[in-house]
Amino acid sequence: MKLRIQGNSLRMRVSEAEIMQFSQTGQVEEAIAFGPTEEQIFSYVLLNAPEYEELQVSFTPNKVTVHIPAKTATDWVSSDLNGIEGFINNGTQKGLKILIQKDLDCFHR
Repeated sequence: MKLRIQGNSLRMRVSEAEIMQFSQTGQVEEAIAFGPTEEQIFSYVLLNAPEYEELQVSFTPNKVTVHIPAKTATDWVSSDLNGIEGFINNGTQKGLKILIQKDLDCFHR
């Protein structure tokens, strides 16, 4: 899973294998270690969240979690729908734009 953060937008691109994992387990997680200790590991998670009706994001120390409502998640993994887009009012003037996309393999001749 690829994470792109630019300005007040967050985009995740999820591979076909990760989409399959997400559909089976309800979660995909990646991490990057900036050093050997737990405090130096940053992770980002895509989570199927039946308790939510809209796309949500949570930020805790060293972790960003994007919560996708269960119906939206099911529709996304079981269709040709490429992306899920949302806007979160985070209390700032700009808000936060979220985009989750399928990162499908490209085949060139």
